[in-house]
Amino acid sequence: TVTTDEMPTRIVSCSPSLTEMVYAMGIGDNLVAVTDYCDWPAEVNDRKTDGTLASVGGYFTPSVEAVLAAEGDLILIDKGVQAQMDMLPLLDNADQNYIILDKGTTFDEVYKAMLMVGEICWVKEEAEDLIDSMNDRLAAIDDQIGDDEIPSLAFAVWLDPIYPSGNGTFAADVMAHAKGVNVYSDLTGWP
Repeated sequence: TVTTDEMPTRIVSCSPSLTEMVYAMGIGDNLVAVTDYCDWPAEVNDRKTDGTLASVGGYFTPSVEAVLAAEGDLILIDKGVQAQMDMLPLLDNADQNYIILDKGTTFDEVYKAMLMVGEICWVKEEAEDLIDSMNDRLAAIDDQIGDDEIPSLAFAVWLDPIYPSGNGTFAADVMAHAKGVNVYSDLTGWP
């Protein structure tokens, strides 16, 4: 359980999606450290270059030493990354505040994470507005698609070797919202 008596002003993000979420809620300036893979919005790269944003290492290989050195008052952890979960006992020993967020394999999981970040970072209204905006955009896409023929879709996160998107991934949820059929629906995760 984490409570905040005031807005966290030194946030460490251990995931590109969480970094983007923080910026989308208008509190990107509160980030003090992110992963090497965080590169959006463009301001992230600018801040890395000018030294106002530190790196905690890779998404799958974070450095607990770098996380601690950032002196964050809140650390955002991606539950879907074992290396991040392995840091938790060390963060506990150092009395660090952190929240563990679901990987975001569906829009509902993403919305839940947004609400949690919004609440703990004192920007709950901004989080709710962001979710409303996303739902409005999904509804507009749904209206535009209409009842056309259902296409077969495939998504690969990497090509050499190929990692297609099976069920239980955010890409699969996007395909479902696009009224498409995932050709890899018989697989799970990123085989």
